[in-house]
Amino acid sequence: MTSHEVGAKAAMLAGLMCAVLCVALAKPAAAASDEQSVAGDAASGQRLAEKGASGVPACFGCHGGAALQSGAFPVLQGQTTTYLAKQLTDFASGTRKSAVMQPVAAALTPRQIADLVAFYSAGAVPTVTSTPPSVEQATTALRIATSGDPATGTQACANCHGARGRGEPPSIPRIAGQSRQYLATQLVAWRSASRANDAGQQMRAAAVGLTDIEIVSLASYFAAIPASDSAR
Repeated sequence: MTSHEVGAKAAMLAGLMCAVLCVALAKPAAAASDEQSVAGDAASGQRLAEKGASGVPACFGCHGGAALQSGAFPVLQGQTTTYLAKQLTDFASGTRKSAVMQPVAAALTPRQIADLVAFYSAGAVPTVTSTPPSVEQATTALRIATSGDPATGTQACANCHGARGRGEPPSIPRIAGQSRQYLATQLVAWRSASRANDAGQQMRAAAVGLTDIEIVSLASYFAAIPASDSAR
């Protein structure tokens, strides 16, 4: 090998080492940047939820006050950041369909999503007024919630959502203390597969065998569990 070839090879190796070193040094900075981009600010999230922003209506218009007490909208406080972020991302992409939520979620920046989920995940869970289930409804719901129904392949709600619907972080939501109307609407949507953003189709499989009476019973049962009992 000539001295020219040795020099060229050495230069090439030096260049490769420099490139590797630059990549290695850049990784911590990139990781820090990624962490900052997903670490939300709860105070900013509260302002956005209460007042909205350009192109983004205030969340409290539906998820707070009298609108929340109507039962048509879910209680967001106390859910995990993972679950809330997934739902907003799914709404934005159309994976979870909603004529109301899709344009709202699509208008949110990643920073705004992070701020909102930081605010809602840390919030105290409000109580939504709900009519207690009848004895028959409570009996039906308790059976399905704790044991499922082998005849229809319906698994027990507690298998995923935990005892008394408390939820299983980071991805399984709390269902206790939600309104009866909202819970029933979602179970019907899962049963018909019009809602289909569940991992592994677990909720669609769980709901497909439910009757209308069972759906109303489950919704009434979980809605009547006090938020203070289910909050983490």
